[in-house]
Amino acid sequence: MKYEKNTLFFTDPVTGRRSKMTHCHSSWYQTYILNVQPHKKWWLRIFCECFWLPYESYLELVEMCNKSAMFSQWCDIGRQQYNKKQGAPLTLLVLCALRYSRTGWRLSDLCEAAVINHETIRLFISQFIEFGSLMLYNRFVVEPRDLNELNDCNNEFSLAGLPGCIGSTDATHVIMERCLYKLRQLHLGYKKEHTARTYNLTVNHRWRILSTTLGHPARFTDKTLIRFDRFVTALRDGCFDDDFEFELYDYDGTNDKIIKVKYTGCYVIVDNGYLSWSVTVPPLKQTNFRNEIRFSEWIESMRKDVECTFGILKGRWRVLRYGIKMWGIKNTDRVWLTCCALHNWLLEVDGLAKGWEHGVQSDWETQADDPADVPFAIKRLKAPGRKRYVNMQLQDLSGIGHGNDVEQSTSTDDEHEEENTLHGEEEVQSIKRNGKIPVHKLSLELFRKKLIRHFNIAFHKHEVHWPTRLPENHSNK
Repeated sequence: MKYEKNTLFFTDPVTGRRSKMTHCHSSWYQTYILNVQPHKKWWLRIFCECFWLPYESYLELVEMCNKSAMFSQWCDIGRQQYNKKQGAPLTLLVLCALRYSRTGWRLSDLCEAAVINHETIRLFISQFIEFGSLMLYNRFVVEPRDLNELNDCNNEFSLAGLPGCIGSTDATHVIMERCLYKLRQLHLGYKKEHTARTYNLTVNHRWRILSTTLGHPARFTDKTLIRFDRFVTALRDGCFDDDFEFELYDYDGTNDKIIKVKYTGCYVIVDNGYLSWSVTVPPLKQTNFRNEIRFSEWIESMRKDVECTFGILKGRWRVLRYGIKMWGIKNTDRVWLTCCALHNWLLEVDGLAKGWEHGVQSDWETQADDPADVPFAIKRLKAPGRKRYVNMQLQDLSGIGHGNDVEQSTSTDDEHEEENTLHGEEEVQSIKRNGKIPVHKLSLELFRKKLIRHFNIAFHKHEVHWPTRLPENHSNK
């Protein structure tokens, strides 16, 4: 018998005859295509654990691929049109693409599991990630475009005392194992020893991806990367000034009456690695004032959304965690965009993309017998700046006591105001339009002071909440 390259054989246990294996002999074809059991929960669970996409969504994905001209050579109609031999079905090839994204398997592993030619799988995955970066991404990763979508993104942040905020932004690295030598130095970042691409991601509080950049060299810092973020730069240009407005608490000129001031536009929260734009609000690096510390720590707690999204993305789609083994920058970017689209799709399937209208109030007392479900961020509000507690006292881990340079103040007053209350008021009055202040025309320092003052007032009025997901049996009144 003549052996062919990349060909598997099996021996019939009855006749002892040696025959060539086809995709019909593979366990995937027998289990997930030929003998499906969608009426059994254990089978659906196994399918979802292996490919991460529920079986119904998988069928929908196959139908989308079947209707796309990008996969015509793998469809039955396309094979008849081009007089091609019967090959691996599209249903099995889609499973290979999902397993590659799910686990980061090599092509040889996929070839062994599905009994499909090595080159066929490579060509299909290349076509699939192009389809995912175009069709799937445009369908499931949608930037806020109108007032309803902006209000939906701002809903949880308004509950948390941050009106006007629509999401959080940060950058992450994805290892790219196969990089051209001439691009190697540029793609060696400061955080990883391997060549990598970096992406800037913007998400809302429900971990839904609103926007992402294409990949850039790992040596790019956040300050450089943000200039290539089309969504955030559009906020800086005031693209939503006519569509979205919000109100912040403030004091009148005498500092004894609380008023509400209208603003237009929106912003995102970031860390301190970004440019000083008013639409990218970071926590304060250094401060001794209680209300500023409270605001900064609250921002740090709320900004965990984008960090959680990175963890979910790289946990679900391990190809982003262990490294992309495909050649070329373009393929690396396509894998990232495809995984972002699948992430948003799964949020919709799991029912996690719905709005959170429920919140834990900020007037919880930070005692040892607090309920276990009270978020740690709520407890930090009562004692900002203290990291370790023993009976509400700062714990001394050294055993030699506190030095003279540590202030042992237990004061709980929050009446601090800026030294110059009127600082920047002339700037505010000069850019007002119809009694409203555009966010993107303010300086970061001035706008952040306005946010801190609003947050301090809202905190004392018990209007700061920690957003939580609505329970299934909760009904809106």
